Amino acid sequence: MNNNQRENIYSLKGLKSVFSFTLKQTFKNKGYVFSFVLFVLIMAAMGPINYFSTEQGESLVADKLDITDSNIEKIYISNDTDVKYDKEDVDATILKGSFDKEKGAPEVVDIKSSDLKSSIDSLDKNSCIVSIEKSEKGFTLKGIIGKESDIKPSDMDNLTSSLTSEFENTRLKQAGISEDDLKLIQKGIDKNGVITETSYNSRNKTGKTEKETSTGTNGYIMVIFFVSIMSCSYIISSLTEEKQSKLVESLLVSVRPMALVMGKILAMLCYVGMILGCGLLVSKLTVLFMKEVLNLNMDNYNGVGLDFKIFTEEGFIGVVILITSLLLAYIFFAMICGVLGSMCSKTEDTQTALGYVMIVVMIGYFASFYLSNSDSVSLTHVGALVPPLSCFLAPTMYLCKKIELWELLISFAIQFTAIALLIRVCAKTYKTFLLKNIDKVSLNEIVKALKNK
Repeated sequence: MNNNQRENIYSLKGLKSVFSFTLKQTFKNKGYVFSFVLFVLIMAAMGPINYFSTEQGESLVADKLDITDSNIEKIYISNDTDVKYDKEDVDATILKGSFDKEKGAPEVVDIKSSDLKSSIDSLDKNSCIVSIEKSEKGFTLKGIIGKESDIKPSDMDNLTSSLTSEFENTRLKQAGISEDDLKLIQKGIDKNGVITETSYNSRNKTGKTEKETSTGTNGYIMVIFFVSIMSCSYIISSLTEEKQSKLVESLLVSVRPMALVMGKILAMLCYVGMILGCGLLVSKLTVLFMKEVLNLNMDNYNGVGLDFKIFTEEGFIGVVILITSLLLAYIFFAMICGVLGSMCSKTEDTQTALGYVMIVVMIGYFASFYLSNSDSVSLTHVGALVPPLSCFLAPTMYLCKKIELWELLISFAIQFTAIALLIRVCAKTYKTFLLKNIDKVSLNEIVKALKNK
């Protein structure tokens, strides 16, 4: 009797059939196909968006000149300094920028500083002067237009800004500063502000800046959040629909209850894995295209989207930690969905069950963001050991050297134990609720199911 009961509760008979059926149905669902394609497209677009929205590109290239719609037809350049910067340099700046190709690039003319006043007096509506002079602070570059000029001040600001950057680069080069030194100068100083002893020691141990560790940690937390939300919604709604349609009664003829829920969980794991894999691949291909085809300087590019650099930089052990962490986190939240999904008999129950799961996920999500940036040693250790916080925090806290390897292994062991308990609870609730309608989804009903023998 006990053996039969154990088989009825824990048997995985029919697992393969449920897995293949669920995976096929997932890709027949337009909503999930749309989510798949949308996610991949977002990952493809995030690279360029991140690149051009921050200070990137080659440090020696001036602010891009855009005078496409301007009325600038002629530029006089007056250089009263020891720096060689004349018509050829201005022409080069214009040709690298944007201008009306039909009208052609503005004509550039060198003038002597002694002729500056007479040139100003004779400016027409479409001409301007760029004057470079020595000053107490070093050099002054200013744009001059006539009283009746048709040239907009914004176009002159654009022009003088671009020429100022180019002039500064030219001046430093002529002073004997190498290109590498020039890049270093233009990077400026990174002001990290005040940091604690914990943050300082962590940085020294890992060799990573606070920004690098923060980017890696936050990226991993968001991946866990995405995986949890994406899979939980489908698992609960799928179980409810089968129960409402009485399909589950037919399935139980050849499929054991535990196989039914595990088949769905593993199918969604495969679906989410394919999304993450395609997103990671597209993200890397986009960066490669920007670097090799567009010839953009990626030295200051911090990465975007599914960037697991914080793991991959650790080599094989980092990849093992990443895969183990993702699997444990996914199965932990999926089993919670399996328990709650077995209790759902109608759409209202689905919303309630999903709400409970969302509370657990959101607590882990927001708390992990706070704890990952906290300098409290005790809170960090607690967060790395206690589910669901440990699902978000443990691996990155180890890689950031905020916890030791033995603590990470204990965290994995606790997560595995929690999953084993959830599997037991899931088996019990399935036996009790799968063919039974209850009034509401509640913890009290789960306790009753666990007491049943």
